[in-house]
Amino acid sequence: SNESAKKLGKLNAQYREAEQKLNLLLNYRQSYQLQLQNASRDGMGHAEWRNFMTFINKLDAAITEQRRAVRYAESHRMTGCDEYQACQRKLN
Repeated sequence: SNESAKKLGKLNAQYREAEQKLNLLLNYRQSYQLQLQNASRDGMGHAEWRNFMTFINKLDAAITEQRRAVRYAESHRMTGCDEYQACQRKLN
């Protein structure tokens, strides 16, 4: 029971960390999108625009990958929760 509780705690922490990273990436992308809009409004060269778009595309790829990591962590967290509950039922 103690072992399953420790495992569940670790899985919960990994899930929270994955979610925090995703939120950080999403906030960073939103900020960068606003910078792009402001720069576009003020005028920018083709090279600068291309650099913005390249970076935003890389952020989008990182966000997609982090969403996968969140789903993976959630799946493992749910499995750990099921295992913990099974141990608790055995103890009772």
